[in-house]
Amino acid sequence: MSTNNTLRTLRESLNLSIQGVAEGAKVSFRTVLRAEKGYPLNPGSRQRLCSFYGKTAEELGLVAQRRRSRNEAACVQKREGGELEISRTTLQDMQTAVQEVAQDDVNADQAYLLFLQALGTAGVTLSAVSEEFLPSSIASRGSKGQTADVSPSTIENLAQITQQYRSLHRAGFPIEESLRSHMGLLHSALENTVNDQYRCKLWGLLAQFQLLARQSATRRRELGQARTWNESAIAAAQYSGDACLLGAALGHLGHLYLTWQRNPTVAHQLIDQACEYAKGHPIRGWFAIVNAAIAATEENKALCEASITQALEIVHTLPRTAEADDMYYTDFNPVGVSAFAGNCLLKVGEPEKALGLLSALDVSALASNRQASTFCDMAHAYATVGDLASAQSYAFRSLDKALETKRLYIIPRLISLANKMLEHNPHEAHASAIMAYAHNALYERSTGA
Repeated sequence: MSTNNTLRTLRESLNLSIQGVAEGAKVSFRTVLRAEKGYPLNPGSRQRLCSFYGKTAEELGLVAQRRRSRNEAACVQKREGGELEISRTTLQDMQTAVQEVAQDDVNADQAYLLFLQALGTAGVTLSAVSEEFLPSSIASRGSKGQTADVSPSTIENLAQITQQYRSLHRAGFPIEESLRSHMGLLHSALENTVNDQYRCKLWGLLAQFQLLARQSATRRRELGQARTWNESAIAAAQYSGDACLLGAALGHLGHLYLTWQRNPTVAHQLIDQACEYAKGHPIRGWFAIVNAAIAATEENKALCEASITQALEIVHTLPRTAEADDMYYTDFNPVGVSAFAGNCLLKVGEPEKALGLLSALDVSALASNRQASTFCDMAHAYATVGDLASAQSYAFRSLDKALETKRLYIIPRLISLANKMLEHNPHEAHASAIMAYAHNALYERSTGA
């Protein structure tokens, strides 16, 4: 195997980077790199590179994959049924694990372990598919025997796995270690698909999963990673052809600029841009609640309350939907909007109005990974109106949930609340209790107790 100097020289003569070729030909960076190193490429990747450069595979020096002999093809065909059955069984195991996570009487750690075991099987199975079987067994083949695209059932399986990740994330489980593995499966599926309709679906799945990856980043040092996932989701959403998904990806980036980079100006620009892609769609209600948060940051009370009213009006016109129907990962539902609105009202100095929304909430209806912040907001609101006993109670609940779901950024917020309470009264018992509980939570976290 020798380096493909013809391909590399051509790229350099056109003043193109490897990434530029990858984006133009709609293949991965890794595919272009492998082509220039002289590795064999599957028919789909070779075809896209040929189309991009306007030359034949022979002129580009592209190496074709070795054709299987009849005996090899027969063996692959024989294994196909078993491979697809493994995939179906794996998905059933994963769904069972997620259902067990949702049951109150099941040990969550055991259910999570079951899911990871199933996911490990899925990773082995689908990785094998992407490297060995996609070109033959689960891919549709053209009239000349060339790989055309992965099968619809494979796309559906990938969609189900993506949804299981979403369920685990909402339940507060860490998914970071498995993100790149599933991302690789989606990339492999794209590299083995030329059908435009299927590619749009796969790009949409990739955009969704990249948004999920962006939401899984919760630590300040992960800002660059979160932005990269979000910006990649915008690009994938463009290829998917789903205007609302593109709007959602822009909206998530706007929210990131607001909450992580404290830049309401850029956040507002991104939300305005997002709205252009979602005219008439209910997702504009989520954009309204993000606008409320922007207004709260700018201390624009009137605009904040007007945006909250708009979001509440839209959300109450929607039918009750399942988690799987939240295609844009916004948690835009009555409970989620009320929690978000309560936080905004606190920031503009309306603790009574905030409590009116927050105290009426069934917090358990929120995703587990959002409950700690909502309890924290309730503690702040009660402290502001002078109900310090309730403030302590909700602060404790917030700390417990923060430890359970690893939302550790909540702990400094509650320490700050306790400090403010102590500024008013250095001997305030409830504030001292919150402070002690928060420091104990930090100690437990650091020691793994």
